[in-house]
Amino acid sequence: MQGGLELEDLRRAFSSVYIDPHGFAEDVFDTLVNYMDCYCSDPDAYVAPYTSLITSSMMGKSRLLKQIANHAPLVYICLRSSKSTGYPSRSSKISGWLLQDIRNCFKPLSMLRDDSNFFATLKFSAFFEATLDQLVKSIKQGVLVVRSDDFGWLWNFFAEPTDDDTLKNFWVSVIVAAENILREHGLNEKKKSYCKMI
Repeated sequence: MQGGLELEDLRRAFSSVYIDPHGFAEDVFDTLVNYMDCYCSDPDAYVAPYTSLITSSMMGKSRLLKQIANHAPLVYICLRSSKSTGYPSRSSKISGWLLQDIRNCFKPLSMLRDDSNFFATLKFSAFFEATLDQLVKSIKQGVLVVRSDDFGWLWNFFAEPTDDDTLKNFWVSVIVAAENILREHGLNEKKKSYCKMI
């Protein structure tokens, strides 16, 4: 239970009509698109193409994202505690891997101070590449059925799956592919002198 609500109540609330008399979801979506346009026109002016959506628990962040997901492709991953009863549930498989210390992927022999940042960035780059590749494969194989009217099917698959095993298999494939990318590209000649894979 979270805040007095049962899981089934939360699930029902997520399926109800989104009440947004001031068009907040559309404003947030337009702002995100504007941010991406700014980044694409001058990427050197920014650290990275991401932003944050922050407010207190139970204020509707995830429900807002579900609404935005109708208009833009969105891969939802929930990293909440495995003991949490919140909704949507913690993402199976991938959340543990994403939160895993990068040193579990690379075994340092003599790592320089900033190398953990380098390898963490590499890990997430590999994750993004593997996720996009797996999405393409899943669509081509018919595992994910694309709808032309909106992008809500992505939300349904990642956040509110009807088939947990299919989603679990998706993330297992992403993890395997990401770790292969790390093995193949994570160790250039410079890095080999002081770092090796487990």
